[in-house]
Amino acid sequence: MLSHSQSGSKQNFNKTTIGLAWDLWARGIPVAVDGTPDKPLDNQNCLLAYVAALRDVYRLIHDDLTVDRIRRMLTLLREVMETATPGAFIADIDHATPLQSQVLDILRMLRTDIPGAPSALIAQTSEFVSLAFTDGGNAANQRITQKRTYVAMSKASMAILQSLVQSHATDTDIYNNGALLTALSALSKPIVFKYQFPIITKSEQPWKQATKSAIAILGATLGQLISLDIPRAMLQDMWHMIVVIANGITNADCGAPPDRVNISEDEDFDIASFMQLRELMVPSLGAEVVPDKTRKLFAESLFRMSIIHAPAPAESSIIYGSHGGDTVGLSKFYETRRGRTIDPSPSKRSRMSYVCLDELFSLVASHDQTVTPHITVQPPTPRFPPPMPSSGSAASEPPRVLRIRLARTAAPYLILRAALTLRTYVADQPLRGRMPQPLSQRKELARILERLVELKSEPEAIPDTPNVESDGRKHLLRLYPLIVSATRVSAASGDVDISRLLTEALEVVGTELGV
Repeated sequence: MLSHSQSGSKQNFNKTTIGLAWDLWARGIPVAVDGTPDKPLDNQNCLLAYVAALRDVYRLIHDDLTVDRIRRMLTLLREVMETATPGAFIADIDHATPLQSQVLDILRMLRTDIPGAPSALIAQTSEFVSLAFTDGGNAANQRITQKRTYVAMSKASMAILQSLVQSHATDTDIYNNGALLTALSALSKPIVFKYQFPIITKSEQPWKQATKSAIAILGATLGQLISLDIPRAMLQDMWHMIVVIANGITNADCGAPPDRVNISEDEDFDIASFMQLRELMVPSLGAEVVPDKTRKLFAESLFRMSIIHAPAPAESSIIYGSHGGDTVGLSKFYETRRGRTIDPSPSKRSRMSYVCLDELFSLVASHDQTVTPHITVQPPTPRFPPPMPSSGSAASEPPRVLRIRLARTAAPYLILRAALTLRTYVADQPLRGRMPQPLSQRKELARILERLVELKSEPEAIPDTPNVESDGRKHLLRLYPLIVSATRVSAASGDVDISRLLTEALEVVGTELGV
């Protein structure tokens, strides 16, 4: 009846009849009465018919559609997904089930030119994205046994979510009511889980699609923050989620990755993705509206991901203990530890570690001499101006102010990171006699020394050393005791190249001291 309700421009039903048709569909989803909890009936065909009927009902109410009706549709479609039985011989890892495909088609079909509709659609699509990743791997393992994983549907929902946000990036409502924050939170889950998620798809992995969608969404929305009136608390939550996504990109648990995983290819993807996201985040992350703890979360993740060789137990207690990257921990690094003869292997994602290391140097560098990471990937999206909420400030802050805040946060982590490598060299190299360092450790030490000599740090990022005036070399003054100790060790071991780099560092310090 519904499918024959309209022929061309002729409307066969009046508004009363159309309202009754809507009320009948919107009353609720069909529920089987003969099934039992142990053996539920296969309700796939019934729910398919119910969703298909919405197409004809929607055509009838299209011109009089309201946001309340859209919300009711989305609520019932969510219930359809929750109550659908897995059915026989249905796997939804690489391909969505017919019912899931029908629901996604409805999402693509709904009008978005009604006030409040984009936010409602973004929020519901975000929920569909999260279905496969709720509670992490435990829920996923359980769903595999139930023949329902939602993985294919989640991936398809990511593309819909990206399109929705990009199309309505100027709609203040999606920011103020938390729809965009919900979208970023949903996309962050597969990115953070990465190798901890047990289901491997034949096509692109969910975390890669989530990464692409998140970067595309941020590319469309970060530039809008300068002109939109967004509550300060909402902006802070959004920045926290952006940092969570960035940290998820650089992180990966390579201890026991699933089968059929190419760590090297994944690392290339993550490096390119991080460089794209960095172009959007920096220096905007230094805005006054962003809490210091959010910047610290970003810098601390860079610090830990930049560690290429597993530290000694004595150093692990400082790095992963209460001190973290705080300058309090640096005084302990001046103390010589016992050397060890065990040479740890480099991390499985050492190229990402160097990217994170270079990013620390870049954050601390003076704005007049911004050091860009050595590993660069051309970003496909332009850098946006630093976002500032119109409600918190009448005008944007100067880029220099933003960079100073970032440099202040990152400087303790950079100094501690360099101290970690220097202290390891001072403790372990004497036990080798005149044998050279393992190649990976030697490469790391040389890289850090070269960057330390090149770096002109932001003068306001590092506190002054007592009785010493210095602008751009305060980082070397902080590391001076370790550099002196390392110079003695390199001379005793006959390591000409490392000795030359250390001498250059001492010469720079001498220049700062006026010698």
